Amino acid sequence: MPKTETPKSPATYERFVSPRGQQRAAGATNMLTDRERDIILLAARGLSNQDIATELGISRCTVKEILHRACSKLGVQSRLEAIFTGLTQGYITMDEILSLDELASIFATMGPQVLRQVAQRLKQKQMDEMVNILSPLGPQVLSKVAQRLRQEKGQLRLPAKVA
Repeated sequence: MPKTETPKSPATYERFVSPRGQQRAAGATNMLTDRERDIILLAARGLSNQDIATELGISRCTVKEILHRACSKLGVQSRLEAIFTGLTQGYITMDEILSLDELASIFATMGPQVLRQVAQRLKQKQMDEMVNILSPLGPQVLSKVAQRLRQEKGQLRLPAKVA
């Protein structure tokens, strides 16, 4: 009877890997299996092949085989490229890799100019999302929103009565 691939310690495993059946980020396809995705996620957390094997209750050779298969599917040559491609294609997300506290620690080591650039990009993304949400409402609504934003210097106040 073949050995089943189940984690030895479910509580620890769940800390790193999202539950089965959870929907992947938008834009991700079903190209990678859940196991391939999980191994890339654990590699992104900094675990070695041996640590991943121990965590999942499988052999180190199995981890290497699955990681190699995932790299082939993604068209990359290394685990680092697999992690980056997994992030950019939506198989894994930053919040699965790092907690908010860990991200805060990383940002704390950055200079003020880097933090300003990050904040600027986040603001731009929010504005792009707002345009995407509002654009189906028509040019009149967009014009009113833009006018209001200019008047309030970036602080949007909703009118008491929506026309």
